[in-house]
Amino acid sequence: MDEIKSTLASLVNNLALDKPAIKLVVAQIYQAQLQQLSSGAFTVQLPTTQGPLQLPLPPSFNWPQSQGATITASPQTFLVEVEFLSQEKNVLQLAIKSAINKINLPISQSQSQLITLALSPSLLQQLAASSTVNLASPQHINEPIGSVLINAASLPAAAVINATVSMSSNKLILTIANLAPIALSPAASRALSAVIQRQTISYGNEQPVQLLIRPSSSQLQLVTANSALNSKIDLSPEVHQAIQQQLRNLVNQQAPTLTLQNHQLSLGKMPVLNLAPQLKTAGLNNNYQVQILQDAKQWLLQLSSKPLNELVTIPSDKLNQTVQLLQTPATTSSHKTAPAISLSKDTQQQSVQHAWRQLLPLLAPTIDPLAELSSQEPIINKVLALIRQSQPDGNKVLSSPQLMQQLNSLLQFQPLQTTPNLQTGAGTLALAIQLLLGNLQQKATAPANQSTQGQRLASLIGQLEPAQASRLLRHLGTHSSALQQSQLNMLDTTSNQQLVLQLPLQQGQQSVLNQITIEQREADNKNETKSKKQWRLTMKFDLQQLGKLLVVASLQEQELQLQFYAEQEQAQRVTEKFLPLLKERCQAQGIAVNKAECVLGKIPDSLVPRTNSLVTIRV
Repeated sequence: MDEIKSTLASLVNNLALDKPAIKLVVAQIYQAQLQQLSSGAFTVQLPTTQGPLQLPLPPSFNWPQSQGATITASPQTFLVEVEFLSQEKNVLQLAIKSAINKINLPISQSQSQLITLALSPSLLQQLAASSTVNLASPQHINEPIGSVLINAASLPAAAVINATVSMSSNKLILTIANLAPIALSPAASRALSAVIQRQTISYGNEQPVQLLIRPSSSQLQLVTANSALNSKIDLSPEVHQAIQQQLRNLVNQQAPTLTLQNHQLSLGKMPVLNLAPQLKTAGLNNNYQVQILQDAKQWLLQLSSKPLNELVTIPSDKLNQTVQLLQTPATTSSHKTAPAISLSKDTQQQSVQHAWRQLLPLLAPTIDPLAELSSQEPIINKVLALIRQSQPDGNKVLSSPQLMQQLNSLLQFQPLQTTPNLQTGAGTLALAIQLLLGNLQQKATAPANQSTQGQRLASLIGQLEPAQASRLLRHLGTHSSALQQSQLNMLDTTSNQQLVLQLPLQQGQQSVLNQITIEQREADNKNETKSKKQWRLTMKFDLQQLGKLLVVASLQEQELQLQFYAEQEQAQRVTEKFLPLLKERCQAQGIAVNKAECVLGKIPDSLVPRTNSLVTIRV
C-alpha cells in the first residue's frame, strides 16, 4: 500500500511539473478578488488563461475594509489590484492594493448644510496654518479661526468663524480666511457702519468680525475689547447662501477624511452624521474622503475610500500553480532617469497608453477646478498655473483667430496626442498628462513641442514625487474625461449639424469648464426672402456666487437675437446693465440685434441634446 501511495505522489508531482507555468509581468497591475474565508483567513484569486491562480495569504495578513464585518459561511469578497514585485529563493513578493471605493449617500439639503458647518472650522484652521495671509488683527483675535456649536442631538447647530470686513469701492467686503471676498448687502453695511460709529471704533483697512453661521441664516458682530456692547447683525439670504457655497467649495477642495464606524461618520472624535440603519455598511468601515455634491435636485454625500497598499510574501510551494515572473525593459533598472535598456518610441507610446487605460476607472466623477491652494505643495501650484495660463481668460476678449485655435484644439483633443498645441488649454492639458504618465513609469519623457512653455512644464513635472504626480494626474484626468465626453456626445447627434464643446476658462485662480453648443438648423421664417438656415450658439457659464448663466444666440443672415437666462436676480441685473454695450459692439460688426433680454430661469445641468426644453422660465 505504501508503495502505491508513493507511486501516486510521484505521478502527481510529475504531472504538476509538466504543466506550464503561469507567466506574469513584474510591476504590472492585475485585477483580482480578495476573499475572507469563514475561518477568517484571506486568499487572493487571480483569473488567468490557465485557470484561477490561488494565492493563500499569511495568517498575519489583515484587510482594514473587513474590520467590523460579520464572518459568514460564504466568503466575503473584495475587488483588489495585485502587483507582483519579485520572486527570489522560492518566495513571491507582491502588493495588494484596493481600488478607490466610492459610496454615494443621499442626504437632505439641511444635512448638507450641517455637514458643511461641522467640517468648515477645522478646514479653515488648516488653511490658516499654511497661509501667510493676515487673516485678522492679532491684537483683537487670539483664538482659533473657528469652532462648532453642538446641540443636544450631537449634530452641529452652528459654526462660529472669525473673518474680516474691509472697504472696497465704497462697499463693505466680507472675507473668510483667504477665500473669495463677498460684498455685504446695503442693509448689513448700514447696520455695521452704525455699530462702528456708536462704539467710536477707528475704522482701519480690516475690521475683525465674528460670523455665526446656522443652516438657515448668518449673523456677524464686531470683535472689540468690550464684547458686551456688540450687537449681532443679520445678513441677507443672498450673502448667507454665498457663505454656504464658499464653505461647501472649501470642503470639496480639501476633501477631509472622516471615519465610518457602526453607521456613524466622525471627524476625529466629533460625530458628523448618523447613517440610516438600513444602509448596508458592513465591511465598509474605513477612512473616507468626503465631498458634498448636488446632482439635479438630489444632494449626495460622496465617500471615497483612501486606497490601501499591503505588501505580502508567499512561499511558492503554497500556490496551486507554478508562477514565472517576467521582467520588462522598464523594470530591469531601479534608476529613474537612466534605464538600462532604451525603449523604442512605439514601445513607450504603448506603455503610456496602457498606464492611461489603467487610470481611467479610478477617476473621480466630479471635475476638479485645478485651483491654486495654499495647502498644496508649491510645485503643484506652479504646474496648475502653467496649465491655466494656456486657457482663455474669462476677463479678456479673445480675437477670432485665438478663439478658433482654442475650439479646434478641443475638437481634436486626445490625452495621448503626439503633437499637442501648447498655445491652447486642451493641448497643454494633453502634454501635462503625458509627462505625468512618464514620471510615474520612471521614464524621462521629452515634450513633443520644444517651446519654452513645454520645457518649463517638463522641468516642473520631472521634479514631482510619485505620490504628487499620481494625485495631480487624477485631477487633470477629470478635465480630460469631460472633454472626451463632449466628443462622444457629438456622435449622438444624428439630425442637425451640431458641435458640443467644454471650453475651459480661467476664473481667478481656478479653471472652470463651460459648455458650448454650435448648430445649424432650419429657421422658422415667415419672411420667405430670408435664408432658411439659422446658426444657433448656446453657452452655459458658472458665475460662482452669481449662479449659472445661459446664453442663446440665434443668427440668421446678419440679424441676431440674444436671450439670456439667469438663476439669480443679481446676475439678471448685471446682465441687463451690459446688454446695451453688447448691442453696440454687435452693430459695429455689421450685425443687427433684433432682440436682447435677460430673464430668470432654471438652467439645465447639461447642454447635451434632450427631448425636453432647454430652460424653464420663472415669472
